Amino acid sequence: MSGLLVLMAGIPSAQAQTHSTADPSVTISGTVLDTSGAVIPNAEIKLTAVETSVATTASDQGQFSIHTKPGDYVLKVSSLGFRPYELSIHVASSSEEQLRVILQVGGGCSVCFEENIPPAPILNASLSSTIPLQSLPPLPLHRKSLKRLPR
Repeated sequence: MSGLLVLMAGIPSAQAQTHSTADPSVTISGTVLDTSGAVIPNAEIKLTAVETSVATTASDQGQFSIHTKPGDYVLKVSSLGFRPYELSIHVASSSEEQLRVILQVGGGCSVCFEENIPPAPILNASLSSTIPLQSLPPLPLHRKSLKRLPR
C-alpha cells in the first residue's frame, strides 16, 4: 500500500496517568488527509489486534480517537474513492499516539476486473440450427410494392 503516515509519540496524557498500572490505557488519535492535505471526512477507521478489534469513523474534520490497551495493532483506514491504507503499529503503555494518515486517490472502482477467469466460449460451430422458411411470418410490405422497400 502506498501512503504516508507520520507517527508522533506524544507525552503521556493526563487521563492515561490517572489509571492504575493494572489497567493501562492508551489513546490513538489522528487526522485523515488526502495527498493535497485536505481532510477526508467520515473515513472508516479500524484498529485490530489478536485479542481485540475497535472500529470508529472519522469526524467531518477527518479526526479520530480510539482508547485501547497497549500492544501491537493493525490500523486500517478506508474511504470511498481512496485506496485502503494499512499500517502495523506498536503502542507503548500510558502513551498517546498522534497519527497523520495520508490516503492516495484511486480506490473503489465501480467496474472491477478479475484475472485468471476463463473466457466464455463465444463461437462454437457445433451449436447451430436451421429455421424452416415456413415458420417465419411474412414481412409486411408497404402497399405490397417491392419498389417502395428501403435500399
